[in-house]
Amino acid sequence: MKKQLTVWILALVCMPLSAYAETGSPVQENSESMLATMETNLRRAVNSLFGDSKVEWAKRVAEEDQRANSVSGPFQTSFYAISTTSYPQHPICGNGLSKEKCAQVTKLFNERKSFFQTLLKRNEALAKYTFFVSVPADLYNLNNAEMSLLGGFLSQSVVSSKFDKYYTPARLRKPEAGVTEIMLVKKDMNPLFLRVDGKKRIVYFFYKKY
Repeated sequence: MKKQLTVWILALVCMPLSAYAETGSPVQENSESMLATMETNLRRAVNSLFGDSKVEWAKRVAEEDQRANSVSGPFQTSFYAISTTSYPQHPICGNGLSKEKCAQVTKLFNERKSFFQTLLKRNEALAKYTFFVSVPADLYNLNNAEMSLLGGFLSQSVVSSKFDKYYTPARLRKPEAGVTEIMLVKKDMNPLFLRVDGKKRIVYFFYKKY
């Protein structure tokens, strides 16, 4: 009801302009131009209010990114999230893996990492980010259901009306300034974590915990 009232009010506000533009006044061209601009702005406002609002996780990522990277002050830099936690790159092949097995998991890891990086580039909220896996086994050991959950989440539109609620994060939190942690989990699955670092513009992927 509140949305309907807002739309009606906006329509009523614009109605006098429409009538005026059709009177044949000497300033009709200016009126029509003004009307077109008003209609465009109205359409954008309605879409912004009701059709194009972002999902919560995307809003949080954008907010932390903006705060971490906006410049201000005499040094023209942001002191918000000036230093965020980094995670080292572990070897792809752990101890005890045969040469043949190492080659297999290395190939699988690289393929999966490339796949998720592509999904990031297509995601409006994460297009500027790099997909990073600190512990390679976290990625190459994922089963089909876990791959489907992570891939499905990253493939979703960030517009609320188009986002499949099945992929709504189980938890969102800010572990430190500039960082948004997204936890994905479904029944009979272990949680998957995306640690979105707005300062470094890195999406760290972790399995279970980190």
